[in-house]
Amino acid sequence: MSSLYGMAELDVRGFKEKCVEAGLSDVLLYIGGILGVGRHDFKEDEVKFKKLGFDRVYPPETDPKSAIQDLRNDLRAKGKA
Repeated sequence: MSSLYGMAELDVRGFKEKCVEAGLSDVLLYIGGILGVGRHDFKEDEVKFKKLGFDRVYPPETDPKSAIQDLRNDLRAKGKA
């Protein structure tokens, strides 16, 4: 998921639980972008979104290639690739 307007926490609250309810408990969840309004310490955002069930959390300036490589690595680690 990606957020461009800073209200990601409101948008994704309960999303992991809905994935579990739908039988997708092993789905990898990644989020990145402008996750909060105003200046934020990325480490705090990372902790917050991991508590919401996200496996990886990326700051706005992340190169998509690194997220794709993380996805490949994570799928390999789960035996899915």
